[in-house]
Amino acid sequence: RLALRDDLQSKISRRASLQEVMDGLESHDHSVREAVELVEQEGGGLLEGLLIDYIECPEPYEKALAAVLNDRLQALIVKNRKSGLKLLGLLKERDMGQVTVLAKNGLKGGEAEDSIISDPAIIGPLSEFIEVHKDAREFTARLLSGVYIAKDIKLAEKLWHAHKSEAAFVTLDGQLLEANGVMRGGRGTSAEAHLLGQKRQIRELGAEIEDVSKKRDELDEKFEALKDELNLRREAGESARLEA
Repeated sequence: RLALRDDLQSKISRRASLQEVMDGLESHDHSVREAVELVEQEGGGLLEGLLIDYIECPEPYEKALAAVLNDRLQALIVKNRKSGLKLLGLLKERDMGQVTVLAKNGLKGGEAEDSIISDPAIIGPLSEFIEVHKDAREFTARLLSGVYIAKDIKLAEKLWHAHKSEAAFVTLDGQLLEANGVMRGGRGTSAEAHLLGQKRQIRELGAEIEDVSKKRDELDEKFEALKDELNLRREAGESARLEA
């Protein structure tokens, strides 16, 4: 029981520490932190969150998603373009660093669905491997439209030549070949990938805490049942002794 309680407390403390870092935006870009603080003080409810708050990404695809969205993962989300323009004006007025702002109804151009590309070298459309909150589903689909995952850069280059201008290809380690010919890559452990990893750890720890808590409660119930049984036996033995 003590080992289980220690494990539970360790997980709770770890999750609390990670959550504190996320809530305090300590791992976010400095301009994003400043913008969020300003909007919370003077923005009058303009900000609805950051894009990363709406997304859940499994670990194998974190680097790929971070490569595609890049600093847009830390984009400030507002309700509409009017709110977005007001936010930009506020940042300009305060001479603050640049940030990306996304309006929920503000992304235009093209269909959100991925074009259909069938190729055995493709792992699948990136959008199929992540979960997005319903409030951000439409514009996130537009941001990820036409982006496919390839196992490595050699396959990505082969796919790019086979499907020129049709799609972008990103590798699991975060190398990106865009449809327009732009190439971006390097170390996959970017700030954005780190943020996605922190969010995932918080989710995983939450599930582990729930599981360990359930085991602890079951063990406590068994322990109390054994105590009750021992007490009954003790009382029965005492009664038998007195009757004798």
